[in-house]
Amino acid sequence: MNEALLEKVLSCPRLPSVPPIAVRVIEMTQDENVKLREIANTIQNDQGLATKILRTVNSPFYGLSKPCSTIHQAQLMLGLNGVKTLALGFSLVASLDRDADRGFNYEEYWRRAIYTAIASKLAANRCGCTAAEEAFLGGLLQDIGMVAMFRALGETYGDVLKDCAGKHSELGSKELETLELHHAEIGAMLAERWRLPEALIVPIRFHERPTAAPQEYQSVARCIGLGNIAAELLTQDDASAWVARFRRQASEWFGFSREDCDDLLGEIRGGASEIASLFKISIGEQPDVDEILTNANEKLVDIALTQNRENESATRNAEQLQRALHVDQLTGVASRDRFLEALSQSYDSANAEGATLSLALVDLDGLREINERFGWDVGDAVLAELARRLQSHFRSFRGMVGRCAGERFGVLLVQTDRAGATRLVQSFREMLKTNPIALDEHRFDKDRPVVTVSVGVATRDATSGGDFPRVEAFLSAADRALHAAKNAGGDCVRVFVHPRSAAA
Repeated sequence: MNEALLEKVLSCPRLPSVPPIAVRVIEMTQDENVKLREIANTIQNDQGLATKILRTVNSPFYGLSKPCSTIHQAQLMLGLNGVKTLALGFSLVASLDRDADRGFNYEEYWRRAIYTAIASKLAANRCGCTAAEEAFLGGLLQDIGMVAMFRALGETYGDVLKDCAGKHSELGSKELETLELHHAEIGAMLAERWRLPEALIVPIRFHERPTAAPQEYQSVARCIGLGNIAAELLTQDDASAWVARFRRQASEWFGFSREDCDDLLGEIRGGASEIASLFKISIGEQPDVDEILTNANEKLVDIALTQNRENESATRNAEQLQRALHVDQLTGVASRDRFLEALSQSYDSANAEGATLSLALVDLDGLREINERFGWDVGDAVLAELARRLQSHFRSFRGMVGRCAGERFGVLLVQTDRAGATRLVQSFREMLKTNPIALDEHRFDKDRPVVTVSVGVATRDATSGGDFPRVEAFLSAADRALHAAKNAGGDCVRVFVHPRSAAA
């Protein structure tokens, strides 16, 4: 990360800011003792904001069964998070003086923000995610770092935007290549400065890499990630590849069918028009979703026919696709879905045969610090090297390694008891100290990070089988042991022992 440019951005006097009314609402909603009526009165004191919120709540987008006439009623009908989301959203939109940033394409910016926000909220509602409002607001704020970088760096950042020619998917790599900064990280830092809750900061930071988000925020981050893909396919001239990707990720992350995906895209377009009008934002001409899907389907059919004529190529592509579904693309170890599938199968076999099975969850300590200090490319390189070493260390013990979340790996050890599993993970942790993961000395000099891991271990054997009635309980036990290791300061191993076994 370019520290000089980062300081220039963060010290810019024209950075986007949260109006006082929004700051007060945020503070009040984080107070466990605050009364709903107090928050309602605070918002009601800003008549302009209150009017916008009530007009939005009563719009077709929310589909309330009866009209809502007061902010307090809106809180009761939408919940506290829903009103807070609208208050913060309207305040931030109003705070961005579009006329003051000549050269910045606000229409393109808001079009992407609105599409992503609507898509994120609708996806969250459809998949049962309880953080639908955070998904909406995270989608709306995800690119606020772009505004900050443009205001602080001017033409320097403007040239980066021009190089992307409207292709947002290329922006992050261009930013890192040219400036050694990323708008997602800048946006997360702004959110921290505004004292937004972690449930918003994390999705802003990981909106382009949702699978790398901490596990507790994976669901909302994936909703925003899917919203990003929807925004791309609704704004690109040739959307065929994006339609295929949207359907694939929606199915993989949330189990959506193709029909679910197509219906969702239609709802996004309708919701975007409504919200853009209420927020008084211009997002340009709306695309024809039916036409996009028809063109995409025709191209996908053509591709399929071509592949059928080229059997050898089709087989090779199918094998690559199957590998992509089963292998984590960054690290090369088993994907989360593949690992959980293997864990479930091994657990069922161990239960049926009364066999021994151990599970170790390995968490890389300090990944966020590495990403912030040295950049995501270094963090990704550390993750890939850690995965390689895990595979090398456990291969001879028939251990299966998978990536369970951003910085978390799982190791499945069949026919390995608690003592053996503990010994193996301890030796791996010590190996990282005697043979640390090496980084580019010329780039980092003496400021290189020391890579350590925290490990949680759980074992199912003949005596403890009753402690884990389901595989979920077994996984939870390893997770509890891992949290104990993290709470102990990290760089250590903790082993789950059921209270009943400990008492005996």
